This record gives sequence, C-alpha cells and structure tokens, in this order.
Amino acid sequence: MWPRSAVTSHYHKTAFPENAGKNSKQHSSACAAALRKEVLNETLPEEPDLVCHIAPGNNLSKNTIQQAGKEFASLIPSAQGRWNKVVVIDFPNRLTVKFPYQDMLRQEYHRVTASMNVRYLSTVDHFPARNSDLWCRDGVHLSDDHGMPIFAQLIWCAAYYQLKVPQGIKTTLLHPDVHSAE
Repeated sequence: MWPRSAVTSHYHKTAFPENAGKNSKQHSSACAAALRKEVLNETLPEEPDLVCHIAPGNNLSKNTIQQAGKEFASLIPSAQGRWNKVVVIDFPNRLTVKFPYQDMLRQEYHRVTASMNVRYLSTVDHFPARNSDLWCRDGVHLSDDHGMPIFAQLIWCAAYYQLKVPQGIKTTLLHPDVHSAE
C-alpha cells in the first residue's frame, strides 16, 4: 500500500527508479483538483526529467465536461510551473461509464493540452471494450495480468516520445512490444 498524502489524503508514491536512468513521479488516480494540490505541494529530492500525468479518469460522472476541463486547465500550468517537461497520457476506458461521455472528456483534455502546447497521447485504441480480460471485475480498474502490462508499456512509450521525439511530429503510442489487445 502506498503512503497517504498529507495534502489530499489520497494514496500516492514518488519513485526514482535506480535502473531506469530517468526520474518518475506516480500518483494513484485522482481528480484534477486533487492532483493539482499534490503537484503544488510535492517536494522531490531531485529534478525529474519528465512528469507524466495520467489524464484524470476518476469522478467521471460527478463533473460536467466543462467542470472537468476547467480543473484540468488548472492542473497542467501548475505542473509546467514546477517541471520542465510534462506529458499527459489518456485514461483507459471505464466499462461502467458511457463511452460517448468518456470520448467527450478526452476531447476536452486534448483541447486543453493543445492550447498549452503539451503533448496528449491517446490510449483508447489499446483497450477495446470487447476484451473484458483487460479489466478487473469492477469494470473500472485494469487487470494486473492483462491491462496493466499494456498500460505500463504505454507510459514507457509516452516518456520515450516526450524525451526523444521533437514536439510537432505526429506520434501514436506504439512500440514493438506494445500491441493492442484485440
């Protein structure tokens, strides 16, 4: 179990992998407002090469698209103000929320990041709803044996693209070891 944050009481972890050669910051899922509080109050032992945010996918049915976009629009500049490189990765689908609503939320997040010149990388094609093995029984969380390995590779690819591929070059989250789960 990760420790609870003194700022938001959410579980979170900051990790600096020894073998990766790059610094990593990880949070369990939270809404954008809670993530912003964490970002503004985080103390790191060293400057990360990259901060990779997973687009907020919690509270999908509690906010309107406009409210979620407004919170997200406050999160991104807070991260940019603290760290040099920021990338946003799309949240995986939730099987418990209508897909058109999730698509509209993704479009809003993409619009926000584009207006701030931050790369937003989609993951939706890697998690087809017809492949239920990708999720736990709750339909919300990715399964440890199928969904999470794909998501971990997508995070790796996003970090690689942000650190190695110049902005403005069209990228998709593909890597020889990452396959869509079709």
